[in-house]
Amino acid sequence: MSLSTRLRDVCRVALGRPFERREIRMGTIVTQRVWGANAEAAADEVSRELEHLERALSFHSPESDLSRFNANAGRGWTPVSADLLRVLERARACSELTGGSFDVTAAPLVRLWNIHGGEPGRRGRPIPPKCEIERLLPLVDNRDLRVDVHAGSASLARPGQMVDLGAIAKGYAADRAREIYVESGVRSAVVDIGGNVALVGRGPGGLPWRVGIQHPAERQGGLIATLAASDESVVTSGDYERFVESGGARYHHIIDPATGYPARSGLTSATVVCGDSTLADALATAIFVLGPERGAQLVDSFPGIGAVLITDESTRRVYVTDGLRDRFTLLDKRYAIHEI
Repeated sequence: MSLSTRLRDVCRVALGRPFERREIRMGTIVTQRVWGANAEAAADEVSRELEHLERALSFHSPESDLSRFNANAGRGWTPVSADLLRVLERARACSELTGGSFDVTAAPLVRLWNIHGGEPGRRGRPIPPKCEIERLLPLVDNRDLRVDVHAGSASLARPGQMVDLGAIAKGYAADRAREIYVESGVRSAVVDIGGNVALVGRGPGGLPWRVGIQHPAERQGGLIATLAASDESVVTSGDYERFVESGGARYHHIIDPATGYPARSGLTSATVVCGDSTLADALATAIFVLGPERGAQLVDSFPGIGAVLITDESTRRVYVTDGLRDRFTLLDKRYAIHEI
Protein backbone atom coordinates (compact mmCIF):
# COMPACT_ATOMS: atom_id res chain seq x y z
CA MET A 1 0.00 0.00 0.00
CA SER A 2 1.35 3.41 -0.89
CA LEU A 3 0.45 6.97 -1.66
CA SER A 4 -0.05 7.56 -5.37
CA THR A 5 2.44 9.59 -7.39
CA ARG A 6 -0.22 12.20 -8.07
CA LEU A 7 -0.84 12.61 -4.35
CA ARG A 8 2.87 13.07 -3.67
CA ASP A 9 3.04 15.81 -6.31
CA VAL A 10 0.04 17.62 -4.84
CA CYS A 11 1.58 17.42 -1.37
CA ARG A 12 4.78 19.07 -2.58
CA VAL A 13 2.78 22.04 -3.87
CA ALA A 14 0.45 22.43 -0.89
CA LEU A 15 2.75 21.54 1.98
CA GLY A 16 6.15 22.26 0.47
CA ARG A 17 8.71 19.67 -0.49
CA PRO A 18 9.02 16.97 2.17
CA PHE A 19 12.14 15.29 3.42
CA GLU A 20 12.01 11.80 1.91
CA ARG A 21 13.86 8.64 2.85
CA ARG A 22 13.57 5.13 1.44
CA GLU A 23 15.49 2.25 2.99
CA ILE A 24 15.33 -1.39 4.03
CA ARG A 25 14.39 -1.87 7.66
CA MET A 26 12.73 -4.76 9.48
CA GLY A 27 12.99 -6.92 6.38
CA THR A 28 10.91 -4.61 4.20
CA ILE A 29 10.98 -1.30 2.32
CA VAL A 30 10.36 1.70 4.56
CA THR A 31 9.40 5.05 3.05
CA GLN A 32 9.22 8.25 5.08
CA ARG A 33 7.84 11.57 3.85
CA VAL A 34 8.08 14.25 6.52
CA TRP A 35 7.19 17.94 6.34
CA GLY A 36 8.44 20.74 8.56
CA ALA A 37 11.56 22.35 10.01
CA ASN A 38 12.52 19.24 11.99
CA ALA A 39 11.71 16.80 9.21
CA GLU A 40 15.19 15.43 8.56
CA ALA A 41 16.06 15.07 12.26
CA ALA A 42 12.76 13.28 12.92
CA ALA A 43 13.30 10.93 9.97
CA ASP A 44 16.83 10.16 11.24
CA GLU A 45 15.46 9.27 14.65
CA VAL A 46 12.78 7.05 13.14
CA SER A 47 15.45 5.21 11.11
CA ARG A 48 17.48 4.57 14.25
CA GLU A 49 14.40 3.38 16.11
CA LEU A 50 13.49 0.94 13.35
CA GLU A 51 17.03 -0.43 13.35
CA HIS A 52 16.78 -0.90 17.11
CA LEU A 53 13.41 -2.63 16.82
CA GLU A 54 14.74 -4.98 14.16
CA ARG A 55 17.50 -6.10 16.54
CA ALA A 56 14.89 -6.71 19.24
CA LEU A 57 11.98 -8.24 17.33
CA SER A 58 13.39 -10.12 14.33
CA PHE A 59 12.28 -13.75 14.02
CA HIS A 60 14.98 -14.51 11.46
CA SER A 61 18.07 -13.06 13.15
CA PRO A 62 19.65 -15.49 15.64
CA GLU A 63 21.07 -12.48 17.55
CA SER A 64 17.73 -10.77 18.20
CA ASP A 65 16.11 -10.49 21.63
CA LEU A 66 13.19 -12.51 20.26
CA SER A 67 15.43 -15.38 19.09
CA ARG A 68 17.08 -15.55 22.50
CA PHE A 69 13.64 -15.65 24.11
CA ASN A 70 12.49 -18.43 21.75
CA ALA A 71 15.61 -20.46 22.51
CA ASN A 72 14.59 -20.51 26.18
CA ALA A 73 11.12 -21.99 25.57
CA GLY A 74 10.12 -24.44 28.27
CA ARG A 75 12.86 -23.27 30.66
CA GLY A 76 10.98 -20.76 32.76
CA TRP A 77 10.91 -16.99 32.80
CA THR A 78 13.32 -14.99 30.60
CA PRO A 79 14.18 -11.30 31.11
CA VAL A 80 13.43 -9.46 27.86
CA SER A 81 13.91 -5.94 26.53
CA ALA A 82 11.25 -3.30 27.10
CA ASP A 83 10.14 -3.25 23.46
CA LEU A 84 9.93 -7.02 23.20
CA LEU A 85 7.95 -7.10 26.43
CA ARG A 86 5.45 -4.53 25.13
CA VAL A 87 4.95 -6.34 21.81
CA LEU A 88 4.59 -9.75 23.45
CA GLU A 89 1.96 -8.33 25.79
CA ARG A 90 0.07 -6.71 22.90
CA ALA A 91 0.33 -9.93 20.87
CA ARG A 92 -1.06 -12.01 23.71
CA ALA A 93 -3.94 -9.57 24.22
CA CYS A 94 -4.73 -9.42 20.49
CA SER A 95 -4.87 -13.19 20.31
CA GLU A 96 -7.49 -13.22 23.05
CA LEU A 97 -9.47 -10.43 21.38
CA THR A 98 -9.53 -12.28 18.05
CA GLY A 99 -10.42 -15.69 19.47
CA GLY A 100 -7.03 -17.08 18.42
CA SER A 101 -7.29 -16.26 14.71
CA PHE A 102 -4.23 -14.10 15.36
CA ASP A 103 -1.66 -16.15 17.29
CA VAL A 104 2.07 -15.44 17.35
CA THR A 105 2.79 -18.93 18.74
CA ALA A 106 2.11 -20.28 15.24
CA ALA A 107 5.82 -19.63 14.65
CA PRO A 108 6.85 -23.33 14.39
CA LEU A 109 4.46 -23.66 11.44
CA VAL A 110 5.64 -20.38 9.94
CA ARG A 111 9.20 -21.70 10.05
CA LEU A 112 8.13 -25.04 8.59
CA TRP A 113 6.39 -23.45 5.62
CA ASN A 114 9.15 -20.82 5.21
CA ILE A 115 7.28 -18.71 2.67
CA HIS A 116 8.86 -15.47 3.92
CA GLY A 117 12.08 -15.71 1.94
CA GLY A 118 12.94 -15.97 -1.73
CA GLU A 119 11.12 -14.73 -4.79
CA PRO A 120 7.33 -14.48 -4.69
CA GLY A 121 5.60 -17.14 -6.73
CA ARG A 122 8.60 -19.43 -7.17
CA ARG A 123 7.53 -22.83 -8.47
CA GLY A 124 8.38 -26.37 -7.55
CA ARG A 125 8.87 -25.68 -3.87
CA PRO A 126 8.19 -28.79 -1.73
CA ILE A 127 5.15 -28.40 0.53
CA PRO A 128 5.48 -29.61 4.14
CA PRO A 129 4.08 -33.11 4.65
CA LYS A 130 0.84 -33.41 6.57
CA CYS A 131 2.52 -35.43 9.32
CA GLU A 132 4.95 -32.58 10.05
CA ILE A 133 2.15 -30.03 10.22
CA GLU A 134 0.17 -32.27 12.58
CA ARG A 135 3.26 -32.79 14.74
CA LEU A 136 3.79 -29.04 15.22
CA LEU A 137 0.15 -27.94 15.47
CA PRO A 138 -0.16 -28.79 19.21
CA LEU A 139 2.62 -26.28 19.94
CA VAL A 140 0.34 -23.45 18.82
CA ASP A 141 -1.38 -22.14 21.92
CA ASN A 142 -1.37 -18.50 22.92
CA ARG A 143 -2.19 -19.49 26.51
CA ASP A 144 1.36 -20.83 26.77
CA LEU A 145 2.79 -17.34 26.20
CA ARG A 146 3.03 -15.59 29.55
CA VAL A 147 4.14 -12.02 30.17
CA ASP A 148 5.03 -10.43 33.51
CA VAL A 149 5.15 -6.70 32.82
CA HIS A 150 6.26 -5.78 36.34
CA ALA A 151 9.16 -8.26 36.35
CA GLY A 152 10.14 -7.50 32.75
CA SER A 153 10.04 -11.20 31.87
CA ALA A 154 8.16 -13.56 29.59
CA SER A 155 7.99 -17.31 29.07
CA LEU A 156 6.83 -20.06 26.73
CA ALA A 157 5.53 -23.11 28.55
CA ARG A 158 6.91 -25.94 26.40
CA PRO A 159 10.14 -26.78 24.57
CA GLY A 160 9.80 -26.35 20.81
CA GLN A 161 7.38 -23.45 21.10
CA MET A 162 8.35 -20.12 19.60
CA VAL A 163 6.94 -16.72 18.74
CA ASP A 164 6.94 -14.90 15.40
CA LEU A 165 6.01 -11.21 15.64
CA GLY A 166 5.96 -10.59 11.89
CA ALA A 167 2.21 -9.88 11.92
CA ILE A 168 2.41 -7.20 14.63
CA ALA A 169 5.97 -5.83 14.82
CA LYS A 170 5.64 -3.49 11.83
CA GLY A 171 2.47 -2.06 13.35
CA TYR A 172 4.31 -1.41 16.61
CA ALA A 173 7.15 0.21 14.64
CA ALA A 174 4.69 2.47 12.82
CA ASP A 175 3.22 3.58 16.15
CA ARG A 176 6.72 4.38 17.41
CA ALA A 177 7.42 6.38 14.26
CA ARG A 178 4.26 8.44 14.76
CA GLU A 179 5.25 9.11 18.37
CA ILE A 180 8.68 10.34 17.26
CA TYR A 181 7.19 12.65 14.63
CA VAL A 182 4.78 14.19 17.13
CA GLU A 183 7.46 14.59 19.80
CA SER A 184 9.68 16.30 17.19
CA GLY A 185 7.00 18.87 16.37
CA VAL A 186 6.19 17.38 12.96
CA ARG A 187 2.63 18.19 11.92
CA SER A 188 2.44 16.23 8.66
CA ALA A 189 4.14 12.93 7.89
CA VAL A 190 3.59 9.60 6.20
CA VAL A 191 5.56 6.45 6.96
CA ASP A 192 5.00 3.23 5.01
CA ILE A 193 6.54 0.15 6.63
CA GLY A 194 5.88 -2.66 4.21
CA GLY A 195 2.14 -1.98 3.84
CA ASN A 196 1.67 -0.43 7.27
CA VAL A 197 0.92 3.22 6.52
CA ALA A 198 0.87 5.59 9.51
CA LEU A 199 -0.27 9.19 9.04
CA VAL A 200 0.44 12.30 11.09
CA GLY A 201 -1.82 15.28 10.58
CA ARG A 202 -3.76 16.02 7.45
CA GLY A 203 -2.90 16.40 3.79
CA PRO A 204 -2.96 19.31 1.33
CA GLY A 205 -5.30 22.17 2.20
CA GLY A 206 -6.14 20.56 5.51
CA LEU A 207 -7.92 17.71 3.75
CA PRO A 208 -7.50 14.02 4.63
CA TRP A 209 -4.77 12.02 2.95
CA ARG A 210 -5.81 9.68 0.15
CA VAL A 211 -4.18 6.31 0.75
CA GLY A 212 -4.11 3.72 -2.01
CA ILE A 213 -4.99 0.05 -1.45
CA GLN A 214 -2.86 -2.19 -3.61
CA HIS A 215 -4.66 -4.22 -6.25
CA PRO A 216 -4.32 -7.89 -5.23
CA ALA A 217 -4.29 -9.05 -8.85
CA GLU A 218 -1.68 -6.57 -10.09
CA ARG A 219 1.95 -7.13 -9.11
CA GLN A 220 3.16 -3.74 -10.42
CA GLY A 221 1.75 -1.59 -7.65
CA GLY A 222 -1.63 -0.80 -9.22
CA LEU A 223 -4.40 0.41 -6.92
CA ILE A 224 -7.83 -1.13 -6.53
CA ALA A 225 -9.20 1.66 -4.29
CA THR A 226 -8.34 4.69 -2.19
CA LEU A 227 -9.26 5.65 1.36
CA ALA A 228 -9.36 9.07 3.00
CA ALA A 229 -7.62 9.11 6.39
CA SER A 230 -6.03 11.51 8.88
CA ASP A 231 -3.97 10.81 12.02
CA GLU A 232 -4.66 7.10 11.53
CA SER A 233 -2.97 3.95 10.34
CA VAL A 234 -4.00 1.97 7.27
CA VAL A 235 -2.71 -1.60 7.38
CA THR A 236 -3.17 -4.37 4.80
CA SER A 237 -2.60 -8.11 4.95
CA GLY A 238 -2.73 -9.95 1.62
CA ASP A 239 -1.79 -13.16 -0.13
CA TYR A 240 -0.27 -11.56 -3.23
CA GLU A 241 3.29 -10.70 -2.16
CA ARG A 242 4.63 -13.81 -0.43
CA PHE A 243 3.61 -17.14 -1.88
CA VAL A 244 4.88 -20.28 -3.55
CA GLU A 245 3.36 -22.56 -6.17
CA SER A 246 3.52 -26.34 -6.06
CA GLY A 247 1.55 -29.05 -7.82
CA GLY A 248 -0.65 -26.48 -9.51
CA ALA A 249 -1.67 -24.92 -6.18
CA ARG A 250 -0.72 -21.60 -4.63
CA TYR A 251 0.32 -21.28 -0.98
CA HIS A 252 0.66 -17.88 0.69
CA HIS A 253 2.41 -16.94 3.93
CA ILE A 254 -0.55 -16.24 6.27
CA ILE A 255 -0.96 -19.38 8.36
CA ASP A 256 -4.29 -20.29 9.94
CA PRO A 257 -3.40 -21.20 13.56
CA ALA A 258 -6.32 -23.65 13.70
CA THR A 259 -5.27 -25.78 10.71
CA GLY A 260 -1.52 -25.22 10.27
CA TYR A 261 -2.07 -24.44 6.58
CA PRO A 262 -2.22 -21.12 4.72
CA ALA A 263 -5.62 -19.57 5.40
CA ARG A 264 -8.38 -20.35 2.91
CA SER A 265 -11.04 -17.81 3.80
CA GLY A 266 -11.95 -16.52 0.36
CA LEU A 267 -10.13 -13.24 0.99
CA THR A 268 -7.12 -12.03 -0.92
CA SER A 269 -6.71 -8.75 0.99
CA ALA A 270 -7.82 -7.28 4.32
CA THR A 271 -7.25 -3.61 5.18
CA VAL A 272 -7.86 -2.13 8.63
CA VAL A 273 -8.07 1.58 9.49
CA CYS A 274 -7.68 2.84 13.05
CA GLY A 275 -5.55 5.06 15.27
CA ASP A 276 -3.57 2.13 16.72
CA SER A 277 -1.25 0.62 14.12
CA THR A 278 -0.24 -2.28 16.37
CA LEU A 279 -3.87 -3.33 16.76
CA ALA A 280 -4.58 -2.73 13.07
CA ASP A 281 -1.68 -5.01 12.10
CA ALA A 282 -2.96 -7.87 14.24
CA LEU A 283 -6.59 -7.37 13.17
CA ALA A 284 -5.71 -7.38 9.47
CA THR A 285 -4.15 -10.82 9.87
CA ALA A 286 -7.02 -12.11 12.00
CA ILE A 287 -9.64 -10.88 9.53
CA PHE A 288 -7.79 -12.46 6.63
CA VAL A 289 -7.89 -15.79 8.47
CA LEU A 290 -11.56 -15.45 9.46
CA GLY A 291 -12.96 -14.39 6.08
CA PRO A 292 -15.57 -11.76 5.14
CA GLU A 293 -18.47 -12.50 7.46
CA ARG A 294 -16.64 -13.41 10.66
CA GLY A 295 -13.98 -10.80 9.91
CA ALA A 296 -16.61 -8.06 9.63
CA GLN A 297 -18.16 -9.21 12.91
CA LEU A 298 -14.76 -8.89 14.55
CA VAL A 299 -14.34 -5.33 13.22
CA ASP A 300 -17.80 -4.39 14.48
CA SER A 301 -16.72 -5.35 18.00
CA PHE A 302 -14.13 -2.53 17.99
CA PRO A 303 -15.64 0.99 18.05
CA GLY A 304 -14.03 3.43 15.65
CA ILE A 305 -12.29 0.79 13.50
CA GLY A 306 -13.08 0.13 9.84
CA ALA A 307 -12.06 -2.47 7.29
CA VAL A 308 -12.02 -3.16 3.56
CA LEU A 309 -12.14 -6.85 2.60
CA ILE A 310 -11.43 -8.02 -0.94
CA THR A 311 -12.18 -11.50 -2.26
CA ASP A 312 -10.25 -13.41 -4.88
CA GLU A 313 -10.53 -13.17 -8.67
CA SER A 314 -13.26 -15.81 -8.82
CA THR A 315 -15.81 -13.57 -7.06
CA ARG A 316 -14.32 -10.03 -7.17
CA ARG A 317 -16.22 -8.71 -4.20
CA VAL A 318 -15.30 -5.78 -1.98
CA TYR A 319 -16.76 -5.47 1.51
CA VAL A 320 -16.52 -2.06 3.20
CA THR A 321 -17.61 -1.66 6.82
CA ASP A 322 -20.07 1.12 7.63
CA GLY A 323 -17.57 3.58 9.09
CA LEU A 324 -15.48 3.71 5.92
CA ARG A 325 -18.07 3.82 3.15
CA ASP A 326 -18.08 7.60 2.82
CA ARG A 327 -14.26 7.60 2.69
CA PHE A 328 -13.82 4.79 0.18
CA THR A 329 -13.41 5.06 -3.62
CA LEU A 330 -13.35 1.90 -5.74
CA LEU A 331 -11.12 2.27 -8.82
CA ASP A 332 -11.55 -1.11 -10.52
CA LYS A 333 -15.13 -1.36 -11.73
CA ARG A 334 -14.78 -5.09 -12.41
CA TYR A 335 -15.19 -5.49 -8.66
CA ALA A 336 -18.50 -4.87 -6.90
CA ILE A 337 -19.12 -3.51 -3.42
CA HIS A 338 -21.27 -5.85 -1.34
CA GLU A 339 -22.90 -5.54 2.05
CA ILE A 340 -22.06 -8.15 4.65
